[in-house]
Amino acid sequence: MTRGDSPQTPHREVLVKVNTLVDEGIAPLVEALSAWKEIRTFESCQGGEDLAFVMMEWGGSDKPDIAKMAVFVDNLATSFATLGWGCGIETVGTETHISIRWCGDKKPPCIMVELPPRFIKEAARVFSILKNETEEHT
Repeated sequence: MTRGDSPQTPHREVLVKVNTLVDEGIAPLVEALSAWKEIRTFESCQGGEDLAFVMMEWGGSDKPDIAKMAVFVDNLATSFATLGWGCGIETVGTETHISIRWCGDKKPPCIMVELPPRFIKEAARVFSILKNETEEHT
């Protein structure tokens, strides 16, 4: 029997890191996120006049650990705040947004980080530091 003659049998999927093309300016951030086994990026843009962004899933399954995702987002927000990044009148030019979203047809929620393009390299450094701190506590 040839491959096309039988129905596909569903198989368990596992998370595997792969190389892919991304905008050159956002590459340091996507690369830093790729070091996290819990994170799978699926969309990003280096921005221009607008904010750069990266969207990611946590846990790589239809049922991610929302509590751990929330702790990650809180730690990230705290780290960004210590750098003076935020949103509002007092932070004009440093607008940075972090959100947990349920994105259209995507079943698990996703995390979206939006930031000025000039913050990308520093944000990548923050993600690397958070990863190292997380590994030290596990």
